Amino acid sequence: MGKKNITVLCIHGMGDLTEDDFRSNVSGLEKRLKNGIDSHKNIKFFRIFFSDILMRNTDPLHDEYKRNGQITWGPARKKFFNSFSDASSIEHRPEGTDSTYYKVQERIYKTIKEAYSFYHSGDGSLMIIAHSLGVQVIINYLWDSQFEKSKYGIWSQDRNDQDGIPEDFLRLKNLSCIFSSGCNIPLFVAGKDIIKAPYIDTQGYNYIWENYFDAQDPLGWPLNPLGIKYQDDGKHGISYNHLKIRDYRVNIGLPVINSTFLSHTAYWKDKDYIDPLRDAMKKMLV
Repeated sequence: MGKKNITVLCIHGMGDLTEDDFRSNVSGLEKRLKNGIDSHKNIKFFRIFFSDILMRNTDPLHDEYKRNGQITWGPARKKFFNSFSDASSIEHRPEGTDSTYYKVQERIYKTIKEAYSFYHSGDGSLMIIAHSLGVQVIINYLWDSQFEKSKYGIWSQDRNDQDGIPEDFLRLKNLSCIFSSGCNIPLFVAGKDIIKAPYIDTQGYNYIWENYFDAQDPLGWPLNPLGIKYQDDGKHGISYNHLKIRDYRVNIGLPVINSTFLSHTAYWKDKDYIDPLRDAMKKMLV
C-alpha cells in the first residue's frame, strides 16, 4: 500500500473572477487548511477555473453599459450583473456541444485528468471543495457522469481522449467527499415538480456531502429541505434528505457583515468552515 494522499478539486463561484484571483484564493485556502496538518505535503490542490468562459460574453456588455451612460455603473451593479448572468447563461442549452454548459464541463474534465497522476501515486482520497455557483456546476457534471450516455454535457458524446485514465475516475466514482459552501442549488431547482440529488452511495459511488451555509447569506442555502419535493419514480437520482448529505449552519465573518452579501465571499477564510474541513483531511491521511 502506498502513501496516503488527498487530491483536492477546487471550484469557484459566480462573479468576474480572474485566473490570478482564483489562484490566490486557492493558495490562501491551501495555507489555512495545511496549517496544523503534519503530512500536508500529501495534499495537492487542483483548480477548476471557468469564469473566463462566461466573461467572454459579459465583458463587452459591461463596456457598452458603461459607455452608454444611462445608468450608474458601480461595483455593486457590476457584481449583480456578473453573478446573475453567470447563473442563467451557464444553464442555457445544456444539450449543445457549443454551449457554455458544455465548455465548462470540458474544463472540469481537463482538470480531473490533470489530477489523476497525483491521486494514482498513493492510497488516497478525492475531495471536492466547491463554492456558490461552483456547487451547481460540479453537481451538474456529477449528475451527467452517472449516465452511460447523458442528454447533456460532455458525457452526451463518446469520449476518446481519456489518455489511459480510468473512466470511473473521470466520472468521479473515486470521490470521497464534497465540501460545499454558499450553495445556491435551491435557486436553480425550486420551480421543479421533482427535485433529486445525484447518486451518493450506489451505482459505483460512495461519498459524503457536507454543505455549509450562513443563515444571513442570501446566496447560501441548506440542501435537506429540497427532499420534500423528491419522488422515488425508479429513475435517476436520490432525495436531498439522504443521510450522507449533511447541512451545517455556520456564522461566517464579523457580525457587522453577516446580513450582507459579503458573508457569501468569506467561507474560505472563516474558521467555521476551515476547521471541520481540516479535521476531515486529517482523518483521510491516517
